[in-house]
Amino acid sequence: MRNHFVQELRYHFVKITIFSAAVAAEKSESSNTHYKHLRLREFLSVFVHFLKRNHLNLNSLILMRQNHSVYAMPLTKEITKTKVEIEPELLTETQEEDQVIVHCSFYNDPSVYIGDVGVRVWKETYIIDEQSKAMNQMIKAFGIVYQPQWHFIKPGDTKKFTMVFNALPKSCVSFTLAEIIPQAGAFVVKGIRRNHTDIYSVKLE
Repeated sequence: MRNHFVQELRYHFVKITIFSAAVAAEKSESSNTHYKHLRLREFLSVFVHFLKRNHLNLNSLILMRQNHSVYAMPLTKEITKTKVEIEPELLTETQEEDQVIVHCSFYNDPSVYIGDVGVRVWKETYIIDEQSKAMNQMIKAFGIVYQPQWHFIKPGDTKKFTMVFNALPKSCVSFTLAEIIPQAGAFVVKGIRRNHTDIYSVKLE
């Protein structure tokens, strides 16, 4: 059991370290940079849930490290050569301001659609708690254009993008992802089961 804990702890440290180094290396403010920041936020969120699940916090990990505990196994030599600092504001934001991250994909199936298919998102996109009916509007989308622009997908290609929302109520068990817009063609995905990470993947049709 302890070995499993150590392996999982190392796994989280490695992922956070690698993506922190990638973010630190970025000099521009491109969409790729924003995507890497988002991925780092995801890894930190999962790591925080891992700590909570094991009744730990960052201070306890530091103490373990100082006492040379078996839990704080070192990373590989290649990783430890890179000095990485995670901004305290980012970690605090991940811990205290939980968010819902939804990864979306749309496949232009040639057996269903004819020719290129246009996709976009409206800022009037929400996640809706199916129990309390509470609605959270989308904060930000990455990798996709906003209405009135279009992104066209060639037959056989898949478009992937990500949307970020404020946290759902703790009582939420399932939710709906929906565009609420004044025209036909809005996407709606119902019955998305809540998980402990609040990171989801959905296929749009």
